[in-house]
Amino acid sequence: SDGVKTLYIGSSPASGATHVRLDGQDETYLGSDINSWEWAAQASNWIDAQYFTVTANDVDHITLQNANGELVFTRGEPNADGTPGEWSLEGLAADEQLDTSKITTLLTRIGSVRLVNPLGKTDKPEYGMSEPQATVTLETKDAEGAVKDYTLQLGAKDDQGNYAFKSSDSEYYVQIAGFTGDDLVKEARADYIQQPESSVPAESAPPAAPAVQSGTIVTATDAVTSTGDITATDAVTATDVVSDTSVP
Repeated sequence: SDGVKTLYIGSSPASGATHVRLDGQDETYLGSDINSWEWAAQASNWIDAQYFTVTANDVDHITLQNANGELVFTRGEPNADGTPGEWSLEGLAADEQLDTSKITTLLTRIGSVRLVNPLGKTDKPEYGMSEPQATVTLETKDAEGAVKDYTLQLGAKDDQGNYAFKSSDSEYYVQIAGFTGDDLVKEARADYIQQPESSVPAESAPPAAPAVQSGTIVTATDAVTSTGDITATDAVTATDVVSDTSVP
């Protein structure tokens, strides 16, 4: 008959076998080709979770804005061998060096963003988009020279640690995982400056061995003799000197 049916999916006693029961019936059946984990209630299990993606080598301009200020990164012209140019930071002092590995990390984080939950097409006050915690703008240029701009906004963080997120390339608002957005909110200029290597003082050279005076004979075959017993309290110290007058 037509209408809504409710099916309960239970445990899996063996590979490829799962207990199932239709609502309103007492009989439980052992079904095949069905797994409880395939029917997870999370929305991300039923949609394409890849929300935003961009080719890292196509990005030639990045602006990151958050409570710590604004950072502007620009990539130079491609090298002679065709590889991407070097990154620079606006306002970098002559005695400062940009930590380009941090930009690589940034591009990895924002170049492929997966959603945790879809929020819909309507902006809501609880998303915090009127005053985003972080805004990232990207300018890309592909192999044909076509230029495209993107704006990524990071909004409020909920009780589960997820951020509201919006890309200018999509009409949907979504939530992304906290670990994806935390650094965008916290990073400051100092995080992108190469720190100088800490100077470690050279280890002190070991003291030189005392010089042996001329005429002194010290051999490995020297022996200590005694007409009496040698007790545990007897000692031969490193300051004992064997002189040539002791050698017959």
